[in-house]
Amino acid sequence: MKEEFGYDDAFNYHKEKDFDAALSKYFPNGIDVYLDNVGGRMLEAVLNHVNKHAKIPLCGMISELSTIRCICKGSCWAHTWIVLGINFAKDMEGHLKQGKIGSKLKIFHGIDKFLESLEDLYSPAATLEK
Repeated sequence: MKEEFGYDDAFNYHKEKDFDAALSKYFPNGIDVYLDNVGGRMLEAVLNHVNKHAKIPLCGMISELSTIRCICKGSCWAHTWIVLGINFAKDMEGHLKQGKIGSKLKIFHGIDKFLESLEDLYSPAATLEK
């Protein structure tokens, strides 16, 4: 993932039992950017490792937004996708074109593949190394 997508480091969270230890191991200098779309114990662990002025785009975790805003106030910047979506998309497009980051696409053709694509989107297997 580091070479393919340009990340500083990465790990398979399904294989790590202790997120805090994994974050210390893989990100010894802290975390500057973390995209969160689930919240929960991974986000809790990440918040212990973010650097001052870290950026955490939040999406898909409505129930925890007020908690995150309180925790991050003054030390990192956590905000919702809706507010940052336009600038984030422009920035990411530039990074992709410059080869700073990479992406993988899985394309399903035809309306008859809709249910299969939706299932794939929410399947843990879709995010695991194959």
